[in-house]
Amino acid sequence: MPSKDMITDIEIIQFEHGWERISSPVVMETSLSIFLNGECIVTLICTNNAKEFLAIGFLAIEGFISPAEMDETKILKMDEENIHIEASFSKSLPCKGEKIITPGLGKGITFSKGNQRLKEVRIFSGVKITPNQVFHLMKQLSERSTLYKLTHGVHNAAICSTDCMEIFQSDIGRHNAIDKLYGQCLLENIPLEEKVIVTSGRVSSEILTKVGLMGTPILISRSAPTDKAVRLADKIGLTLIARVRGNKMSIYTHPDRVSLE
Repeated sequence: MPSKDMITDIEIIQFEHGWERISSPVVMETSLSIFLNGECIVTLICTNNAKEFLAIGFLAIEGFISPAEMDETKILKMDEENIHIEASFSKSLPCKGEKIITPGLGKGITFSKGNQRLKEVRIFSGVKITPNQVFHLMKQLSERSTLYKLTHGVHNAAICSTDCMEIFQSDIGRHNAIDKLYGQCLLENIPLEEKVIVTSGRVSSEILTKVGLMGTPILISRSAPTDKAVRLADKIGLTLIARVRGNKMSIYTHPDRVSLE
């Protein structure tokens, strides 16, 4: 069950075979200001959980900290609305550049311009997955999504092996859920080269960019991708499987990682 600081009950008037006044669970929205070496980088709208993972994942994906330098990255302090992180750099702090407001609930922010940071990414993993494993992982994601079932107000994402779910995160922003996964993997030193990401949200170009920069070879989604996401996945060598519902799935790119027998 989700923690008490993630949901609240609000009185609503509902119509179902007639009007009635009921108490309905609603996901709680909060904010997190991320400070890096004393500078406020961004304020994110998010759920009130796993904020250290969100901050580290966001900074790493956006190029503000290097995954290779995690041993020299420290969380100095954190409260309900702020997190202060200290990191060492072999070069100066990268330019934040133009803020891009991403689509979807929560309105995520990225400082990346298009797919520029994916130009050098190529994924060569030989990991294989079967259709039954794809359906099983999506079923596990659905079963774990208790906050969504209560509120219908969050997106869910998970890091998995081809057989089972290993890490689960949720947030009002699908991009935040992916950042939380990456941050947890970095802080807990979990390699991603042979892992699978499963998500409930649609796969737009910024989601594909995040997963590509993480180096994960397979992305599975319950929802549909955009055309740009498909082109990016094809270019970097990522297997994109989407519209996974019941016993149906669609493979958009690099089907060689899916055993079709």
